[in-house]
Amino acid sequence: MLLKYLTHPSLVFFVLPWIMALLVAGTVVQPAMGIYQAQKFFFEGFVFWLGPVPLPGMFSLLVLLATSLSAKILFTSTFSWPHSGTWLIHAGALLLLVGGLVTSLTQQEGSMLLAPEETKNIFDDYYDKELVINKNGDDVVRIAFARAAAMKGDDFRALVPFDMSVTKACHNCDVVQDQNNTVRLVARPHEKDAEKNLAGVQLRVQGRDMLVVQGMPAHVSAYQHGDDIYHVSIHRKKHALPFSIRLLSFSPSFHPGTHVAREYASVIEVADGALTWQTAIRMNEPLRYKGYTVYQASFVEGDGPSSSVLTIVKNEGRVLPYVATGVMLIGFVLHLWMRRRGRA
Repeated sequence: MLLKYLTHPSLVFFVLPWIMALLVAGTVVQPAMGIYQAQKFFFEGFVFWLGPVPLPGMFSLLVLLATSLSAKILFTSTFSWPHSGTWLIHAGALLLLVGGLVTSLTQQEGSMLLAPEETKNIFDDYYDKELVINKNGDDVVRIAFARAAAMKGDDFRALVPFDMSVTKACHNCDVVQDQNNTVRLVARPHEKDAEKNLAGVQLRVQGRDMLVVQGMPAHVSAYQHGDDIYHVSIHRKKHALPFSIRLLSFSPSFHPGTHVAREYASVIEVADGALTWQTAIRMNEPLRYKGYTVYQASFVEGDGPSSSVLTIVKNEGRVLPYVATGVMLIGFVLHLWMRRRGRA
């Protein structure tokens, strides 16, 4: 009975309109809500809350659609030459969903700021943040901010040799001082540009309060325990590259009579073990290597030479949508050809 329901076409006719409605709504609200928040609210949940009413979220709908296609291919669609087109269309659609899953689980997206002659193999995540505990100059604990925000005293006891707990956390904070000169955190609405959100936590460390806000100098959150000095800070999550990038030169060009950039390019040296080579990254000419794509994003002007800002994206499922589209196209052509030959 369940198999019959899962493979019935009516299931697809129910799921697809709701998926389209979420896609349209999520796209329309992006100017007001911001891209990141719109994606989180409309596209990245198993439940979509329409006010107090819980409705199927995008993840639930895609899982249901993938389950239906898998059941159709494995149990009710016998592969045969006359039906090969239909079979390939279903297989391509399922591969497209698998590609989306791989992208959702593995994608990394962040930025790297490089000054001339500077070399890095680490880039900062655009959205994900970490609570970092530093001991005598060395980072000894890194915790995803979303997890750290919910941690209590027992959770920290295995990480640090003193009592510590989170009493308040917010993904976008202001630090305010009340009439009693007490400094505290106040949660603010999320910024449209998610990169501008300043995360913060209020900690209880050995009986005293400590505020930690993203970008705050390390000495503000210092705590001495015995002979050791601890600092707590919040940073963007760090991702390591399997190669390093050195900026050799950066050259912006502007529209005549303006300070509006027409084009800018970074000449870089890529080092991967004993292998090194030079290449140029321009606005529409990224570097692709080892599953990473490095784009020229912007630049930062200073007293000296300008620094280059690179966007780095890792997407292990990048090729799958192209393969899936090709499989579906072949399936449509075969299906139409079979129907035409059957009428002849």
